[in-house]
Amino acid sequence: MRSDGSAPVVDIVPSIELQDVRAHAHRLLREHASCETVEIWRGGFLLQRMTR
Repeated sequence: MRSDGSAPVVDIVPSIELQDVRAHAHRLLREHASCETVEIWRGGFLLQRMTR
């Protein structure tokens, strides 16, 4: 998500292991300067929100 609350990109990661998904989220924040927040969802539930 960008700082204005928009989410121009959705990246779906097919992984069972939450640690793998968290590592991917950290990479997104590190590699994409316009990315301010990454949300981790599973089965319609927000598990974690990671902010730069």
